[in-house]
Amino acid sequence: MKKTNENAMAALEALLSDARPGRMYQSLTRLFIDYLFYNADGLPVDFDNILDDLERLLRFLAVVCEEEIGLETD
Repeated sequence: MKKTNENAMAALEALLSDARPGRMYQSLTRLFIDYLFYNADGLPVDFDNILDDLERLLRFLAVVCEEEIGLETD
């Protein structure tokens, strides 16, 4: 049986091999901006946590694009 750490790494490897990180980065960014546009007056109470989590995910995807694939996200 794999350790949790190994399971997480296997899942991450599968995600990165099956997905296009640049497209995922752009899609999540557009989705978030669209969400903000339509929900600016009714954001969740824990929005700061959501923003922090999304920002960390987008930073990770940006690094993957720049380091692994050689794409620029900016």
